[in-house]
Amino acid sequence: MRSLSDADILHALRKKEENRFLNDSIDLFSGCRTGHMNPYAFNEPKTNDDPVRGGEHWGRFVNTSRDYYLISEEAQLIQNFSAEIGAILPPNALCVDLGPGEEKAVLTKTFPILTGMFNPSGYVAVDVNNKFIHNASTLVQDKLQIESSGILADFFEETLSIAARTPKVMVLFGGLLCNLGRGKTPSLIELSNSLKKLRKHAQTGDYLVITQDINHNQTTLNAAYNHPDLARYIMTLTHRIQRDLPTRDFNPDHFEFYSEWDSAEHVQILGARAKALSTFQIADHAFAIRKGTKIPLVNCYKFPAEFFLRACHSAGFKAVKTFHGTSDRIILHVLQAV
Repeated sequence: MRSLSDADILHALRKKEENRFLNDSIDLFSGCRTGHMNPYAFNEPKTNDDPVRGGEHWGRFVNTSRDYYLISEEAQLIQNFSAEIGAILPPNALCVDLGPGEEKAVLTKTFPILTGMFNPSGYVAVDVNNKFIHNASTLVQDKLQIESSGILADFFEETLSIAARTPKVMVLFGGLLCNLGRGKTPSLIELSNSLKKLRKHAQTGDYLVITQDINHNQTTLNAAYNHPDLARYIMTLTHRIQRDLPTRDFNPDHFEFYSEWDSAEHVQILGARAKALSTFQIADHAFAIRKGTKIPLVNCYKFPAEFFLRACHSAGFKAVKTFHGTSDRIILHVLQAV
């Protein structure tokens, strides 16, 4: 029996992602679930004129926005407490970076964690974007001389092929955990379910270092989440639907970006608003979207800290310590799998 090659495995993983993307897109326009599309936004072009280039738009956004406080304040918090965080973490641990992102994020957030750790045994970058994986693992290998590798995967949906080396320290920054979908399930359960997906990658005693945005100031949130490159990043989802899915009459130009804060649910919504009546098909599902209809594509939840920690506990993590930034908009939790 022929064993599967790396190319076979990669093809199977991509096919699995395509099927998820199809089902998630149908759920989106059916209204069964909304705000759950962020994993598909860190996308890459297939040709020079391909508008599907979310990774590039995201990189420009975080490097040019003066109001998007999350990246800079998160990095400052990590740098301020890297020695204290490292003192909590076990020696000789394998660092698993869940969604390292672009180069600036790796240098300002991942590097301080690694240099604060005592003799890390290795580094694994896990992302849905190949470029991010390559850049992160290369930077760590070349600049810190730590043995590095990468895994192309959606760590919320796929099992990670990581050797059972203990101890292990998973790091997750940028608020990715709180890009939860919204359906019939209460948000506390959605959050707990997402944390359980991370818990599956950990053995008892392993650690998770994770940041959380707890800002509820509507003025600063609206400033942070209204930027032309962020809009392009979000709207690449409509272009990817047109490019990668079996559609008929679907036109990305029929939609425009919108951003709004829902204080009752503690969520900043980033989505697409229909500019005109739009009728189209995805696979064998027909849709008619009326002018003005808002379709949440990505949710950015800003849960209160106590709410977040309740979900961590129910998912199988205990809180070891929480660190607060100077503005108290960003906090960092060191959690341990139990």
